[in-house]
Amino acid sequence: MLRCLLLGLVLFPASLQAADPPARGYTIPLIDLAPQTFRQVIVDREPGQYLGHPTTVLLEDGKTILCVYPKGHGKGAIQYKRSPDGGLTWSDRLPTPSNWSTSLETPTIHRVVDAAGKKRLIVWSGLSPARLAVSEDDGKTWSELKQAGDWGGIVVMGFVEALKTPGRYLAMFHDDGRFFSQPANPQKPPAFTLYKTFSDDGGLTWSKPESVYQSSDVHLCEPGCIRSPDGKQLAVLLRENSRRKNSHIIFSDDEGTTWTAPHEVPGSLTGDRHTGKYAPDGRIFISFRDTTLESKTKGDWVAWVGKYEDLVSGAEGQYRVRLMDNHKGADCAYPGVEVLPDGTIVTTTYGHWEPNADPYVVSIRLKLAELDAAAAIQAIQLPAPRLPRDNLLVYRGPDNLQIPVKNVDDWQKRRTEILAGMQAVMGKLPGDEKRSPLDVKVEEEFDGGSYIRQLITYQSEPGGRVPAYLLIPKAVRDGKVPPAPGILALHGTNNVIGHGTVVGINNTTNRQFARELAERGYVVLAPSYPLLAKYQPDLKTLGWDSGTLKAVWDNIRGLDLLQSLPYVKRDALGAIGHSLGGHNSVYTAVFDDRIKAVVTSCGLDSYLDYYNGVDRVWHPEQGWCQTRYMLRLTAFRGRLQDIPFDFHELIGALAPRHLLIFAPLHDSNFQHASVDRIADAARPVFNLYGAADNLKVEHPDCPHDFPPEMREEAYRLFDRVLK
Repeated sequence: MLRCLLLGLVLFPASLQAADPPARGYTIPLIDLAPQTFRQVIVDREPGQYLGHPTTVLLEDGKTILCVYPKGHGKGAIQYKRSPDGGLTWSDRLPTPSNWSTSLETPTIHRVVDAAGKKRLIVWSGLSPARLAVSEDDGKTWSELKQAGDWGGIVVMGFVEALKTPGRYLAMFHDDGRFFSQPANPQKPPAFTLYKTFSDDGGLTWSKPESVYQSSDVHLCEPGCIRSPDGKQLAVLLRENSRRKNSHIIFSDDEGTTWTAPHEVPGSLTGDRHTGKYAPDGRIFISFRDTTLESKTKGDWVAWVGKYEDLVSGAEGQYRVRLMDNHKGADCAYPGVEVLPDGTIVTTTYGHWEPNADPYVVSIRLKLAELDAAAAIQAIQLPAPRLPRDNLLVYRGPDNLQIPVKNVDDWQKRRTEILAGMQAVMGKLPGDEKRSPLDVKVEEEFDGGSYIRQLITYQSEPGGRVPAYLLIPKAVRDGKVPPAPGILALHGTNNVIGHGTVVGINNTTNRQFARELAERGYVVLAPSYPLLAKYQPDLKTLGWDSGTLKAVWDNIRGLDLLQSLPYVKRDALGAIGHSLGGHNSVYTAVFDDRIKAVVTSCGLDSYLDYYNGVDRVWHPEQGWCQTRYMLRLTAFRGRLQDIPFDFHELIGALAPRHLLIFAPLHDSNFQHASVDRIADAARPVFNLYGAADNLKVEHPDCPHDFPPEMREEAYRLFDRVLK
């Protein structure tokens, strides 16, 4: 039976005190980042020297990180480094006061602010007696370590938490009877005591520590604190050092005055030296050493992602993450965790990261969006190995055997896998459940001379309306000529007028192809792209996994709209787009074979070749990995070859339809040579259909543009195929 030594205990509801012990393992997804060496930044390494147990603090500029750690296993001279750029690079070891070399225990560094608003940094060094150093200038200079009181302890301090009263702080540590007072008074069997201490002067002086909990049954130690999102409650996670039970947790509703009785947490949170911070979206990232009783990553550096409610309810959380593979027992992971203004988590620790080598200090960089993407892809269980992107005439047989494509039926098997790969990244293409009545509304109308331009909205799905321009030749509308082909005109990236570019608003040079097609007698629909300009649908609320698929669905419903018009030739539909609109037209046509002819300008190259494969464009909200495109693609950062579809396959999937690709020689976004390789891979599929001439690539001598002569060639294609 656990025994609490505090009076005035604040008890949680009985439902939180589990009748049965929690699971010793976990069932939530495990995401393994250990192989992703591009995330790793070496903070310090010295051959032949043990470097361990770092803690960090992020300064208010959002980019300066300070790190302290011992030259040795806990005991050893305190080493000190600074990163000026959010942990991307680190200084040499910085000078420290002379008696920092006498540190006996893991140092910890903390930001403190007194009641007058004076900011300081403090560094603790434990064992007997506990000592404290202070910096008044954001770590440029430091005091010597000075005795904090007539007491000591282990891992002083596990945390330092600001309380609601300005200048008041709570800190916790533990002891096993050897260091709290002298002479030492260890018990048999050993008993661990968890202590709390307060500061009322901004961290300069500290009260005599008080016992929060003591037990010889479970050894609770190394506290880590998380405040509830509403600020009303403190939760403290505790290592269980007897290794008989899971880690434990306690709560306080009165700023640390009283605490609940400890109880076990799930196996997913079991480990040593929990250090956690909130991400911008309100989830918590907690880094620790894995000592879960049943875990395939036991002894490694891991993290947990979940919500504060999970801590309260005893839920497992959302993810477990292996950050790095430790090669010697469980000697790793006394981590610092910092969250940069852009949501990047920088977590820092030591470990035996190479076999038969001394431990050294490393940082890992990640965003929770990357974990979400990885978990989504992992859950789909893509077939492996990936079929070759440059050989489309094979399909997957039993036991992953590559079988040659001999006819169109064989090709459809490969095409099915291509569509599955697209949906693994984009999300699943909806069915009739989202095909709501179009409910077209005309917002305004403009007379363009030979055509009418209407600004409309249509309902592409329940709760979602799409703004679009509908251009109708007057002769077609009035029945003076037969029904005309319908064209989807898809705009490029423009965050001011969006789809207005393609209808000629603001006279955007070389982008007015919707207007020109209407003047040639086509009925043209130019929908807005999600999350550009004024079209800002809530993708999450509407149930979309990517902006790309939302755009595809809006376009598919746009085709429905065109076919509903009495003056549109239902079986003569085409799509044309530049840049963003260029690949948007390809994606849409792959999913909807009503599109008989596709023109894509400056819209694609292989994902392998995009900006020469540089790492920076595969981070969340960069390049293809933006929310308005496919955020899940960030899961393939560092392994682009595993992306389960590429434009080689997408172009092949359009066969035998007519396709015209413009890839300018001087396009700064997409490489024309890559487009040639894509076309070379796709052409055998067109040959399979006897439609070799239906795939054409042009290389205009221009930059990322859609010049008049290329637009004219596109219009001639539509005239030939659709009219």
